[in-house]
Amino acid sequence: MASTVSFSVTFNATVVRVVDGDTIHVQLSNNERKKIRLFGIDAPEMRQRDGAKSGRYLAVRIGDADVQVVPQDVDPYGRTVAIVFDAFGQNINAEMVRLGLAWVYRKYTQNPEWLVLEQTAKDERIGLWRRKNPLPPWKFRAQNRPKK
Repeated sequence: MASTVSFSVTFNATVVRVVDGDTIHVQLSNNERKKIRLFGIDAPEMRQRDGAKSGRYLAVRIGDADVQVVPQDVDPYGRTVAIVFDAFGQNINAEMVRLGLAWVYRKYTQNPEWLVLEQTAKDERIGLWRRKNPLPPWKFRAQNRPKK
């Protein structure tokens, strides 16, 4: 069945599962479920150092909560790539960066506000930035891909 929600239309949904620090599952009012990849950020993988902490924060922050999803794209895996706002209008993507729970994913965005949030978290040694040289998730994934 084709999705009734275009990636360009903002929609409200309820978070039904937090996969990790940058991926959630939501349920729409028509009971359709969608997998959402948070736009412009990359959180540590769950089996990576600080990955569980990032995922736990997101689960506590928006798990089972109503959110507004502002789609930006659809990725090659069919996930809606979106900016997610909580019931109070707070940008969850930016909040993950501000708290040092995710990197700004420069491959996909150069949002100057998010870059400032990331630099401030680094300067204040917040979250993953308390470590001397945290390994970005894209490098972790590259190091852990099966050899061909």
